[in-house]
Amino acid sequence: MKSILFTSLFLFSIPFLSQKDSTNKWWNNIEIDGYFQFQYNYTNKADSLDLHSMSAGDFRRFNNNKFMVRRSRLQFMYNKDFVSSSFSFDLTERGFYIKDAWMSFEDKWTKSFRVTTGVFALPFAHEIELSSQFRESPERSRVIQHLFPGIRDIGVNLNFQLPDSSKLHFIKLDGGIYHGTGGNLEADNGKDFVGRFMIDNPLKSKVFNFSLAYSYLNGKVRHQYDIDGSFSNYHYVYNHKDTTFNVDGVDQDYRVMFIDLLPNELDSIINDSINGFTPATYGKFVTRKYHAISGQIDLDLNFGRTKLGKTTIRGEYIWGDQVSQEGTLGNPYVFSSATPTGPFTGVTWPKYDSPQPYNPATVSSQLKPSHTFVRAFRGANFYFDQQIGNSKHHILYKFDYYDPNTKVSGDDIRFNIVDSVGNIIQATGLSVADVAFTTHGWGYRYVASDHLSFMFYYENPRNEKTQLEPLGSTQINNGRYPHSGFLDEIKDDVYTIRIQYLF
Repeated sequence: MKSILFTSLFLFSIPFLSQKDSTNKWWNNIEIDGYFQFQYNYTNKADSLDLHSMSAGDFRRFNNNKFMVRRSRLQFMYNKDFVSSSFSFDLTERGFYIKDAWMSFEDKWTKSFRVTTGVFALPFAHEIELSSQFRESPERSRVIQHLFPGIRDIGVNLNFQLPDSSKLHFIKLDGGIYHGTGGNLEADNGKDFVGRFMIDNPLKSKVFNFSLAYSYLNGKVRHQYDIDGSFSNYHYVYNHKDTTFNVDGVDQDYRVMFIDLLPNELDSIINDSINGFTPATYGKFVTRKYHAISGQIDLDLNFGRTKLGKTTIRGEYIWGDQVSQEGTLGNPYVFSSATPTGPFTGVTWPKYDSPQPYNPATVSSQLKPSHTFVRAFRGANFYFDQQIGNSKHHILYKFDYYDPNTKVSGDDIRFNIVDSVGNIIQATGLSVADVAFTTHGWGYRYVASDHLSFMFYYENPRNEKTQLEPLGSTQINNGRYPHSGFLDEIKDDVYTIRIQYLF
């Protein structure tokens, strides 16, 4: 109720804030803009319960099409002297969401340093900061949506860039401290550092220009588990890169994430100076590191007297170590349960909550028993957008790749290790969260005016084929989340038709 009243008062004040006043009142420094996105989505997936589209989000079960207001964004900007501030929010059928809320200060002397505080998009790689009103595809790539589920974070950032008059104006430096990719949900003593070095359009040419950047994130995630002292629930932080269990009759290089051990066996592993297991105590911090190389090329060429149209080529490659948590031992379909969301986001049937059929619990930060894993990941995205001549028509191809666990692939991804006669030796700890995806996207945009545009986009995800068998909906009563498995390629294409209006 408070948010509705606040929004109503804000909207009611717009006509008064936009009035001109020759006496230069403070409200003359306020700028108001925004945009509206309405879309229709269709998928060819039969049972859409476990569909998590990067372009359309989640579908209701057995519902293969839907309308939605994707964004209804309103932004207020204030600029005066060396201070600027922004506040923006979304108002859709899903609710009211605050997006940006920040204040920025520029030094008055050199005009080269700027400090930004509040909630804003992280200065990491390129796609994160590229607003959806300008992005050629409906949504960001899979690797970005999974590593940075909120896109924005709360913190402070220092930016360095020489004034426009300098020959070195094209050099940008960013460095900041943030709560973590979950924002307030990850508000603990372990803060994240994000840094970026960028060369941005050094040629200042209307025909050809480019940008290139290296980004780095170093953060901490708290392991949310308190040892009860009985060893029955004693688990530990597992580093997937340097730990190997040798099991008779099983590939000696097979990495196992967890195993039930007797106390004396547990002691020997904890004290192992080579494999380096860390006891999981409440408040223990685990490090995650991301690296990214990103760049963009802009071309606006003519072939003789024929204008070819503007060409945009953009891409980024991201790799590192990602921390994620699993809330249930023995249930391979429980996705990550604490921020950052880890390799997979969605809904789950938690083992420690009584599952209600067709009423799944939303994944969120929680303090229930969990296992913390560190996975090596890699991901990439590539855009090729071409304006057709001097027309209002654009065509797009987008490549999107994400492997949440580079240490295992294909048939190695299975629920259990078995011996030569089929007896289960132990659980692997691997799940749907370890499956790699390659997504091809094709799009068409018609830019009718500076304010109105239309988009048609086709998204074709290709999953890695594994030994993860499907779970049917009949197993909901067993506390398991129905899933189609990844024995074969899943038909889960998504079509998007979007109308966008800027104001």
